[in-house]
Amino acid sequence: MKRKLLFFCLAMLSVVGLSSFQTNDDPIMALLKKLEEFTKKYPVEKVYLHLDKPYYAAGDNIWFKAYVTDWKTGELTPMSTVLYVELINQNNNIEKKLILPMQNGLTWGDFKLADALSEGNYRIRAYTQWMRNAGPNFFFDKTIKIGNGWTNKVFTKTQFSPFKKDSIRASIDVQFLPEGGTLLEGVKSKIAIKAIGSNGLGIKIKGKIVDQTGTEISTFETSDLGMGGVYLIPEPNKTYTAKIDPNQSILLPKAEKTGYSIAFRAIDSTKFIATVKISNDLLNNGVLNLVAQKNGLPYMATKLATTARATEIVYENKDLPQGIVQFTLFSPNLTPVCERIVFVNNRANSIQVDLQQLKSNYSRKEKVELSLFSRLSSEPIPASFSVSVTNADAVAPDLAHESNILANLLLTSGLVGYVENPNSYFLNNDSKTSEALDYLMLTQGWRKIGWKLVEPVITHEVEKGLKIRGVITKNAMPLPLSTVSLVTNKDGIFKIDTVSNDKGEFTFENLEFSDSTKFIIQALTEANKKDVLVGIKHYPEQEVTAIPTNEVEVNVNESINNYLNKSRPYFEEQSRQGLLSKTTLLKEVNIESKRVNLAPNSKNLNGPGIADQVVDVSQLGLAKNVAEYLQGRVANVKIIGGTATNMRTYKAGFGTSLGGTSSGKDGKSGSMHVILDGMDMGSTESDEFDLRQLNPQEIESIEVLTSLSKLAVYGPNASRGLIIVTSKKGSSSTTNTTKYAPGVTTYFPKGYSVSREFYSPKYDVAPSDKPDLRTTVFWAPNLVTDEMGKVKFDYFNTEQPGNYRIVIEGIDVSGNLARKTYTYSVN
Repeated sequence: MKRKLLFFCLAMLSVVGLSSFQTNDDPIMALLKKLEEFTKKYPVEKVYLHLDKPYYAAGDNIWFKAYVTDWKTGELTPMSTVLYVELINQNNNIEKKLILPMQNGLTWGDFKLADALSEGNYRIRAYTQWMRNAGPNFFFDKTIKIGNGWTNKVFTKTQFSPFKKDSIRASIDVQFLPEGGTLLEGVKSKIAIKAIGSNGLGIKIKGKIVDQTGTEISTFETSDLGMGGVYLIPEPNKTYTAKIDPNQSILLPKAEKTGYSIAFRAIDSTKFIATVKISNDLLNNGVLNLVAQKNGLPYMATKLATTARATEIVYENKDLPQGIVQFTLFSPNLTPVCERIVFVNNRANSIQVDLQQLKSNYSRKEKVELSLFSRLSSEPIPASFSVSVTNADAVAPDLAHESNILANLLLTSGLVGYVENPNSYFLNNDSKTSEALDYLMLTQGWRKIGWKLVEPVITHEVEKGLKIRGVITKNAMPLPLSTVSLVTNKDGIFKIDTVSNDKGEFTFENLEFSDSTKFIIQALTEANKKDVLVGIKHYPEQEVTAIPTNEVEVNVNESINNYLNKSRPYFEEQSRQGLLSKTTLLKEVNIESKRVNLAPNSKNLNGPGIADQVVDVSQLGLAKNVAEYLQGRVANVKIIGGTATNMRTYKAGFGTSLGGTSSGKDGKSGSMHVILDGMDMGSTESDEFDLRQLNPQEIESIEVLTSLSKLAVYGPNASRGLIIVTSKKGSSSTTNTTKYAPGVTTYFPKGYSVSREFYSPKYDVAPSDKPDLRTTVFWAPNLVTDEMGKVKFDYFNTEQPGNYRIVIEGIDVSGNLARKTYTYSVN
């Protein structure tokens, strides 16, 4: 919808039209322009994930599509092209992390859940690096239940006394929040009420309002979600108290003698009224401005004369954007004095979705052929959709908690804190739902004045691709203007160069590579690289906050018991086909092993761990350097400075090196070579490789080969001995840089995850007698309607009878959203 700036009032009572108003000189215009420039300068992104199911079981797949939008406009983001999606376990640790390439704000992927995964409350979190500047309020962070009724059939039920009803009621937190921010003497005002129990969820309460003499003024009651309201006309010099059953008293906010108040109420489903009231002493004192804006984008500015105590302005939903709109009343000197947020249910901004050819009844394994049509205001419109089909008899819909694009992008992402049952506000379009939604705005969205434009601290850049960053140093000092080379041989030889800046920093940008890609980074400028180090700068990990207690399900397996029972035959069949390994979780036992391989990932040609000595590196991270740590720990090896000499071959006269023979006099010509991650780094002799250059914290294992029997596999040129070093490949280091060898380092960064394609059988092409027991029947993350608003798709039902549920969500280029559900029967 095109935004509108209106500078003439639409009013039912005394509002003066300022015909001589000059917008170029108007201070409110300058303020709105400043606001718009600020939000343009500091754009914000937010993300939503459509999940194929509301809950899962160990062994399941979590399929998802990501919609990343510009917070200001609601349109798909043109900024970031990289999305991070994490599966966080019940211990608040990251179980799995995906990095996904994103195009025009859209991407999709999946998590394969281990079949031995413990049941619990897990979370799926998604964000871009740029999003981290605005904080986690804009992340997608959803708690999901994952059960395990397949590998473990013993269910337990746990109860905690803090969640007993009496305990919850004993510590109720009740807030009384005046509409618009303040109470005004002699002015009838609505006071919103929010009651929360000790479990963080809303609770139903009753009470009454009394004055200082104990005289009852009115009564109130909250809903099951703990929200309600009461009207009050505060009298001068009086105080008011809320008496809450059974024995709780709360003093209400004090009414002001002078000031402004603002109130909103719906006329019908298409329009609403704003009422502005002022105290007598402020009459005939300039012009007020009532500004409507959403996420920093102004839509309306209405001028109000101060000639009457009450002024009413009618707003039509069609003139405002869908979602949370913030109304701010400015005094004549442009000071914000009242503020209220309103949820505008502008159905004209919703994409209408129709499915054609859908029948009410189908047979098992029958082909379902459908045409999806998308329209906006009765006109065809192209849009991108994700479609999930599940067997609702097995996957009972969780209407209050399942992912919902409308509830997320229009509601919860615009409110601070936990919103209980957000989907309930979008299930019905009636007066009761509208009233509940408005009480949510009055409580969860209550605010005094929030108009300051605070310059954010930008610590994370917009990502247009993957990056590899680092720093070149020499003798611990930055090495500017050093040529740096990035090389990998995965999928063919790839090599690019760059030059470090005046701080020695280098960046390789806009890269595309998958996981398990090995890079070699080398500084090429210095001929003598003894003291030249290549360090890798790692992005700091996003902190994982604790799961909100009000989202914790104590008995996960019991809560989704029906799904676990219905999905067990599917997992049993998957196991019979060798697609799962049925694992039974046992109690932890201690088993003594005769031999522990201390170098399991080594590229030692003799085999991992087959060496004359494998160094215990458990305390290596505490050492100053590797050379110092090895002194006295390795038999038959003498270490002086950063040089290691194999005394077996030295004393025996085997001084043959990779380039000639040794004199055997200075103790250096017999120096050993270092093999790092399978690559010969050269001799530890002074001008080639110094053991002190290795970073102890980045080493996984060290193997020492000193005997001819172990060195034979490497050929005669290795007769001086080898030190085989294996790095922590791709580990998430807590240090800022990773230093391996003079002038060169190997790096295994986490790259893009490969998204799998959802398997959908084609029984008309390849008939099969194998049982088809899938609970997610169909998943399509990228259905795009054409210019006529049409796209076709098809799939086959499973052999399981039941009521099947289709969930369709989507978005167009202007940020208009779609959500529609359909059901049909399979017999």
